[in-house]
Amino acid sequence: MRAWALCWSLLCVVDGWGGRRRSNKNHAEAALTEEFRPATRETRCLAFDEGVDCLDLGTCANGTARRRAFVSVFDAYVDLPLENRKGPGLLEHEAKVARVARRNGADRIFVFPVPEKQKVPVAAATIAALEDLGVEIRYSDHVVPPKLSAGILVESGGCCGAREFLKLEPMGYDEYDAMVVADLDYDPEDGADFGPLFDCVAEGRVLTTRGPEVPVNGAFLAVPPSELLRSRLRAALETARVDYRAGWNGEGWGPNNNPHAHFQARMQGFFHWFFYRSRSSDAARDAQARWRPAQVDPCVWNFQKGLADVCARERCAGRARAYGHLHHPRENCACVDDADWNEHRSTAHTCEHVAKDPDRRCGSVDAAGRNASLACPSACDARCAAARSEA
Repeated sequence: MRAWALCWSLLCVVDGWGGRRRSNKNHAEAALTEEFRPATRETRCLAFDEGVDCLDLGTCANGTARRRAFVSVFDAYVDLPLENRKGPGLLEHEAKVARVARRNGADRIFVFPVPEKQKVPVAAATIAALEDLGVEIRYSDHVVPPKLSAGILVESGGCCGAREFLKLEPMGYDEYDAMVVADLDYDPEDGADFGPLFDCVAEGRVLTTRGPEVPVNGAFLAVPPSELLRSRLRAALETARVDYRAGWNGEGWGPNNNPHAHFQARMQGFFHWFFYRSRSSDAARDAQARWRPAQVDPCVWNFQKGLADVCARERCAGRARAYGHLHHPRENCACVDDADWNEHRSTAHTCEHVAKDPDRRCGSVDAAGRNASLACPSACDARCAAARSEA
């Protein structure tokens, strides 16, 4: 995360940038105790390691969220460049996000460390330009939580390690009913309606999405902000410990996290443990009962490149409302399988079944005589395989 072009997520600074610095670089690649399970359509949403139905936002009362906010944080560990050679620059993107926020009746907020805690000071001109776009600027007096447990690495990889816990700061802005705390490269569609999402959050629920190789993705966290929520989360970090092999507080990582690719000692790993995994922590169990955590469909609310195959239907139907990491997957919609097709001898012989042995099964037909080679292009059409390999 040394440049805007690499990642627009919050950038990183040790508290006061002269404080604790610890590293996990010497952790060995230990054998997994649970076999990793990649995301599938059936596991788009998770709870306690199992695939569950994604929360139906239509079940929440319309208009519950009266005060709403879209919030991002930036810790001023490196310069905040205004240009991005691989996509829209900061100000262009922020103009869009602020516009989406206004259309959804929400404030757009940036949180920075106070100036004396900024390793690389945010330029006054940048602050002024953001304010001209309607972005409200707020400040935090710390980056890493002041009482962070010694059992949590400050330098744990990713963009920011423990500095990503700066995202907890706005979760205490209790003048709001509902809030989305998102990475700077979270990219909502211009006309996206976040109203139903905000309404469900305002009913007191914590909502997240999974990622391709992690059970909670930190690019999108939706919470009903309160001082109680923020204090409970910070208190948990004061006593927690996280280990490469044993996970958070010795409760393991679960089969939906790939620790070989991601050592989740930061925000998304903590959120997963606290709200969706822990059964031994009294504080976590109380939080699970109080804030009723659930997951919403990542194919709609946080579409990422690694989910392109899982989410092909939503992408091709235009149902995705927001993308992670400013990456709109180049999905060839002609390569989307017919979800209703099945081989005439068994309803279980769908396109997924064909894909397991395409050389033998692409000649199968359904009851109407339609060939799998037409109904299941992702498995049977070589051009689709080539398109996937190029994406």
